[in-house]
Amino acid sequence: MRKYPSEDSITVTRHYYSRQHRTFETSLDVYVPSSSTTRISSIVVLVVGSAWMGHTPWIYRGTSWWNRAGPRAVAQTSLCICVRHRGAFFQIPSPSILCVILLVSWLGTTSFWITLFLFLTWMWLKMVGQDAASLAEMQSDVEQAIQWIQQNKSNLCGQYTGGKDVPMYFGGYSSGAHVALTVLQRSAELTSVFQGIVLLSGVLAVRPAEVLPEKDHPRWLTDSILQIVFGLKDAKSIPSPLAGTIPPLPHLIIGCEEELWGWNWLNVFFCSRSYAEKARHCGIPVSYHEIVSDHWFILSHPELPKLLQRELPRLVPSSSEQEQS
Repeated sequence: MRKYPSEDSITVTRHYYSRQHRTFETSLDVYVPSSSTTRISSIVVLVVGSAWMGHTPWIYRGTSWWNRAGPRAVAQTSLCICVRHRGAFFQIPSPSILCVILLVSWLGTTSFWITLFLFLTWMWLKMVGQDAASLAEMQSDVEQAIQWIQQNKSNLCGQYTGGKDVPMYFGGYSSGAHVALTVLQRSAELTSVFQGIVLLSGVLAVRPAEVLPEKDHPRWLTDSILQIVFGLKDAKSIPSPLAGTIPPLPHLIIGCEEELWGWNWLNVFFCSRSYAEKARHCGIPVSYHEIVSDHWFILSHPELPKLLQRELPRLVPSSSEQEQS
């Protein structure tokens, strides 16, 4: 265990949930309020985002300002366990880059250095991305993290909850929400571990499907992004949580008015509102909220901690509240 300083009077400790892959990518951070007077009413386990990337530490660290913002917002009132997983890496199809290199070479001898640069870049991407994780490996890492949290829950959380049995919620932000939901959708046993689901500006659909209301997005763009992240072969098999069976747990879903720089044609990746509507249609309790922000800045938006402070206690009523009702 390692302890790290953090902002906003938040204490962060790092743990490793995998004995086989004891690396930065298979670690988790526990965020708790430094103040001893803060009452911890719930435990929130969040899978990190970063567009499924996380193949090497420098990818995570490059977006650390963003990946820390979500857990810090949750930790204003709850104990937050932030789970990392091995990630993907850019998969540039060999025929595509080869065609570009040949085209540049055909333009003339003055393009030699451009051709060389493209070739070396392609070779570097191929070399660095050799051990990139598939979605199944990401899911396996998160499942292993959940099991580790279960086994070490009392040591991790007992001193902060006063030994009380508080609700434990599961979810993620951005691509972490996609990985988290696909884990629950393939394991009813793991779903039973948690009392609710928390999704912050989550990727809730990765491929256009009949259940999606959006019809005005370019299909080639969404397909190309998946192919670059997961590779040409695996991209076609990436499931959409929106097209699957929604876990039967109360949901807290927080989206934003502009999902990604205001580009509406990328809404097919997020569609928090569509997911909330389908969950309600299935009879699942859903608390859905939108923050006036975009996908990049919602986690650091000042309204997010206030919204979490108000809504997290309502997600699962306490035993005393249930008795009164």
